[in-house]
Amino acid sequence: MCAVETEWKGRKAVLYCFRDIGKRLHYQEKLREQAHHLGERKKELQALLKLSELTNDPELSTAKVCEKYVSILPQSWQYPEIASAKIECADQVHQTPGFRETGWILNSPIIVNGKEDGKVKPSLHCSPIPRLRMKMEILQASSGLQGI
Repeated sequence: MCAVETEWKGRKAVLYCFRDIGKRLHYQEKLREQAHHLGERKKELQALLKLSELTNDPELSTAKVCEKYVSILPQSWQYPEIASAKIECADQVHQTPGFRETGWILNSPIIVNGKEDGKVKPSLHCSPIPRLRMKMEILQASSGLQGI
């Protein structure tokens, strides 16, 4: 809003100017939402990239890959502060400190040479919001990479 003193028909007057910013506020909110979603995709892609680097390192054993990746996986989730993970692979178990199986756990098989050789189990310690929808794409993509 702006106000300007002026004269109109020989008398003092004040001219007020209003601007509707409803559309601008709507688009600003949409941009904030998109920035949030892009940040979440960035975390997921960074975890996949790290897993790819780990699985392509010939000096790392399967156990070492699992040990390193289990600590990376929770950071790719929307709420990493309440996330943990467990990887069961090749008769070994790797998990983050404080891991526990809760009502908010996912299970995805680890496929090695076309056969199931373990499971990836990310878990949330509690539900941060009632309608939390956990994303399966990163879990499915990470457990399906060859060489883990």
